[in-house]
Amino acid sequence: MLHKVIVYLTVNDTYHENIILDYKESIPPFLLIEGDVSVTIKTNYDTPTCTYHYSTKGTKSIIKTPISGKVSGSYKSFSICDIDGYSRVTLCPSQITPENDCTCSFKNFEYQNGYYDCYYISEHRIFNISSDQEQLPVEQTWYSFTNIDDTTLSIPKRNSLSFVGVVEPPEYPMRFYGKVYFNNTLNITKSDVYFSIGTFYLNQIEIQDSVSNDAVLFRGKLMIDTDDEITRLKNIGIRQVPCGDSTRRYTKTTSSIECKCTQTSPITFTQFDCDDSTTRRYDKFTLVLSQDYNGGNVKRYWQKITSDTELKSVTITGAGINVEDVCDFSKISNININTDLRCSSLKINLMSSISVNENSQFSFDSITTVGDITYSNLDKKAIIQVNSGNLVISSAIKIDFSSITADCFELASSISPFSDELSLVESSDHNVYALDRLLRVCKKDAKNNNVHCTISESNYKFAYQQCPCQGSTCYIQTSLNKVTIPDSTNIENAILLLSQNVMFLNVQSIEKIQITGDFDITLEGTRSIYIGSIDGLSHKPTLITKGNTTIEQTLSAVKYNPHSKLTFLSQNTLIEDVIETDTSMITIDRDVTKLTLNSLTGAKQKETPLFDTVTASSSLNINGMPTVSNIMRSIL
Repeated sequence: MLHKVIVYLTVNDTYHENIILDYKESIPPFLLIEGDVSVTIKTNYDTPTCTYHYSTKGTKSIIKTPISGKVSGSYKSFSICDIDGYSRVTLCPSQITPENDCTCSFKNFEYQNGYYDCYYISEHRIFNISSDQEQLPVEQTWYSFTNIDDTTLSIPKRNSLSFVGVVEPPEYPMRFYGKVYFNNTLNITKSDVYFSIGTFYLNQIEIQDSVSNDAVLFRGKLMIDTDDEITRLKNIGIRQVPCGDSTRRYTKTTSSIECKCTQTSPITFTQFDCDDSTTRRYDKFTLVLSQDYNGGNVKRYWQKITSDTELKSVTITGAGINVEDVCDFSKISNININTDLRCSSLKINLMSSISVNENSQFSFDSITTVGDITYSNLDKKAIIQVNSGNLVISSAIKIDFSSITADCFELASSISPFSDELSLVESSDHNVYALDRLLRVCKKDAKNNNVHCTISESNYKFAYQQCPCQGSTCYIQTSLNKVTIPDSTNIENAILLLSQNVMFLNVQSIEKIQITGDFDITLEGTRSIYIGSIDGLSHKPTLITKGNTTIEQTLSAVKYNPHSKLTFLSQNTLIEDVIETDTSMITIDRDVTKLTLNSLTGAKQKETPLFDTVTASSSLNINGMPTVSNIMRSIL
């Protein structure tokens, strides 16, 4: 609301004037008083709150106590603002003491709070920009600005804003779009709030010592985008850093932060623009991990993820993270992925450990290792463990393991099998092998697709995720003396490789047994026991069976010590020795056509034959039948 009456009252310094303001209307004119004067307001209208009455220029004006006019009551006059000697005087009930206020708020096409001085001396007032600032006043030149919430201000192309005073960063995030002139000084006192100053001209800048060298001072676009202007800004202490977006970072000239984002917590950064900018694809920022990272509930876009220091453990969480370039985890010992993490390339060392956890996904198009690595994790914990998440890679993946001198190492393990097509992955030096739930990498001249899984606990538990394995090159082994196999668990599609005396309890089915020495192997079951094949590998171990046992194939001759029924089904049955017990019963099935018995040192004096035969359609050939002294016993 513009005033029809505008009064500029200037008193010569050689005189002192006493002025009584006797307003006839409730809306006073705009009045600017300058000189050696005493000003008294006559209270003609009831004002239950403070109301603006006039402004003064200079320091010689004296504000006198109001006098009663048409309205009696106790009032006081206060100067609530002074910028460059331009004050703002309000009349208040005596029980109210107003706060200092030099701001001008523009809404519904007028200035709020009756601050009419905003129309005429805006260059000595502070423009208070609201978060929903839809209209801009005609006044475009201000001392500085402030805001009270996260604010975005779009300035029409035909307009601009000019600030002629010292401007400091706002208390709340501020984004200018359009032309903004900082004709005096931008005083950087802090750098923890988002501050984008539009298409700007900056005359001068001051940076307080408390501001970090790694801080982003502000963001913006140069109004005069020339080499000379860039040089001028460097000369006053700042430099621009392009990070993908046309709106650029501005930092101290001594800063080397470039496009990095350094953490102050899992969700905050030293640089104010990291959280906002990484919600857009076109910004190119590098996340420098120093602790856990939580991207929040929005998808994040990073150019790189790396770490400048050695870290023991980092957990990455979020609604989804896309990394356009490299995820460099080579300095981090343990990485826990609790999100959908998509990296263009992955850089690790062989000592890294990456866990892809429940409801998470990890993908990359290329992988490389760094450092001179001689350590091998063969048959141990893989670098990448896919728990209840997903590892999304294809046979098109590019690999570079040239830094690794070990012949083979375990790249990844999972709770479900990997695709066989991953066995097509190769480089000039290495091949990848998809071995059930394990991805193994070997040098081309050192192929090794044998997987060894060691039973680490007596209840048939394993230390590594890929175990128990499956396949023709899968070996189950143990260093324990006794192992209890859980109900409904069979050792199938694998080889039980035994290298010591051991007892297995609750046995139901074992597809293949290989024994590497003259050991005692005890199998005990509550129901029937099935053995697909047994091979002593040229040794003479003893198989002790406690439970009705059936052996499908005897691949070599071993010793048998049955405590109940033992049935041989192998067409060519090979037996090294028989050590009977009182409850022994050995049956030769009808399909057996050849029986080889090398020795018979443990036969007992019994009326029943040593072997019970099932009626067969073909003859049974017996080779090397030994004699037993002092025992009268029929064999068949």
